[in-house]
Amino acid sequence: FTREKLYEKIVDRNSYEVKEINNWKDNTYSDFENLSEIKKIDFIHNEGVDSYSYLFIPQKSNNRLLIFHQGHRGSFKNSKETLKFFNEKGYYILAYQMPLLGSNPGILNSRGELQKNHELLIKFNTHEKSFIYLFTTPIVLGIDHINKSMEFDSISMVGISGGGWTTVLTSAVDLRINYSFPVAGSLPIALRTYDIADIENFHKPFYSEFSYLDLYLLGSTGKNRAQVQMNILRDNCCYSGGRSTLYSSYLSNLSDNLGGKFLTNIFDGDLHKIYKDQSEFIHKKIEEWTLKQKKSL
Repeated sequence: FTREKLYEKIVDRNSYEVKEINNWKDNTYSDFENLSEIKKIDFIHNEGVDSYSYLFIPQKSNNRLLIFHQGHRGSFKNSKETLKFFNEKGYYILAYQMPLLGSNPGILNSRGELQKNHELLIKFNTHEKSFIYLFTTPIVLGIDHINKSMEFDSISMVGISGGGWTTVLTSAVDLRINYSFPVAGSLPIALRTYDIADIENFHKPFYSEFSYLDLYLLGSTGKNRAQVQMNILRDNCCYSGGRSTLYSSYLSNLSDNLGGKFLTNIFDGDLHKIYKDQSEFIHKKIEEWTLKQKKSL
């Protein structure tokens, strides 16, 4: 399949309206020493599956954009230390939560009860569009919105858990994302045992057409693009162990032949989170690749 075919399936720019609020106040982040301002950027869905994000603007900038995506545990406040790390390094950070989770609104089920279960999103599935567009489109629109007024040396995306899964899907479809780092976000379905996750992670009609290996390849190829798939050795949630090594050299060779770069990284930890050493690794890779990209211009 092609990137264009995937785009048609999981991006729907016409379903959202973008609203920005400047100088948003949130005392959660008052200890960020390199923070100039927070802009609240809301992606208002025409049927209520809104996505609320924050743009953290640094006082001293390295002129790089980092998209950060939280997973099923809810608000990106749960990853405050990771956000603080990248703020200190000078990144503009656009932070997201998964649909229905964190501060994002829920939707009503058939009994009129407010729910935050991703199974309910299946009702948005059509022949033309997968319900997965609800996860990926706000990121695509966020890049659209920020690019209107700013130009960056590189755009990277980092996600934990379900946010790592979102990183895989979005980087596969949007070539503007140079460097992507999904952390504990997915594995090919055939390699899973206990870690099946939510419906968007294994929905057979979608993955029979767009396999994970194809998605990883799309996310790592294109001009000035790379993907590092990061897993945690003894992860207490999902995608633990070294299963990614079973396909890493195969995908790495394919990606190299197409002008990209695919790497795997297994961190020796036991918690389902982004460790500071992983953030350091991500920052060093972005710095290395961005500088190499600038030299090639």
